[in-house]
Amino acid sequence: MLTFWVDYRPGGTLAYRELLVALAVRDGRGSAACAVEAWVDDERSLAGGRALWGVPKQRGNFVFGGTLTSRARVSVEQDEPVRDAGGPSVMGLHRDLLPLPGRLPVRGRLVQPHPVHGVCDVPMRLSGRVRLGRARLVAEPGGPLDCLAGRKALLAASVRGFRMIVGGGEGRPR
Repeated sequence: MLTFWVDYRPGGTLAYRELLVALAVRDGRGSAACAVEAWVDDERSLAGGRALWGVPKQRGNFVFGGTLTSRARVSVEQDEPVRDAGGPSVMGLHRDLLPLPGRLPVRGRLVQPHPVHGVCDVPMRLSGRVRLGRARLVAEPGGPLDCLAGRKALLAASVRGFRMIVGGGEGRPR
């Protein structure tokens, strides 16, 4: 399982925040990811992610705390009026420890079931300055990610100054 806590800043197609949970999968073309949960704080991202690629995005409220240079505290709450009072549904803590030299280029794919197109195979490219770190995810019991309660991250990294291209305007159905 992979989690992506992303702060897409102005200068790209859209500026918004996202928590995406994906499963690492393999198929006949190699490794890929399949999004199983996603929260965003922007209606355009929510609608576009669902329509273009079938990503199960839902509305969330994000709070970023700390300085995003070495430590980050991020929490997201589901945007549902029926939630009980209390803490955040999910909270992530990250601390950078070891910067890696240069910009790391990564290519990947999102293989996503789509309600209209069947399965979309969406190419992705990312480059940025990578820092290895330590992360912790705290999930509220009974919340959307309570299956992660008490588990530790195998690997944690942050990518600063990243550039990302997702798809070529749309994923291609298989």
